[in-house]
Amino acid sequence: MTALTERPLSIQGERHQREPVPLATDGDVDAYVDGASDGVLACRARGRHLFAPPDRTRLVFDDITDDDLLVRHVQCQSCGLAWFRELWDTVGRGRNQRVEFIDGRLEYRPDPRTGERYQSPPGRGRMTPRQVRGSMATAALAGQSIARIKAQLRAARQP
Repeated sequence: MTALTERPLSIQGERHQREPVPLATDGDVDAYVDGASDGVLACRARGRHLFAPPDRTRLVFDDITDDDLLVRHVQCQSCGLAWFRELWDTVGRGRNQRVEFIDGRLEYRPDPRTGERYQSPPGRGRMTPRQVRGSMATAALAGQSIARIKAQLRAARQP
């Protein structure tokens, strides 16, 4: 056994670590961006979804689990394809009764009207917000000369 190639694995689980997911190619990202809606692109470029927080005056639960946890589903206000499933528990009784957030999980659902999906097709790799923003910017500049844009900006900077 050599020190660099064959180290014993510890009990913390290093041997169970998953392989990293490869990044999507520029072509795959461009194809995804070309077919995605503006709301989906906003979430992808931002790197997160916009979920409404619990309202101070109104909180609507839409289900209950077998363990008597209250369930609240919140839809992303930007893309409409991501849902956050929240689990809430009740604590106390009477005037001292409160609800406490227990857990939340992100779920993706296809658009029932268009069939659009938030996630890219399987096997294409993971898309980062940076890749999506770059693809969107490239598409916005299509047909324009970058050299001309740079020359105009340099000329505008000259006193």
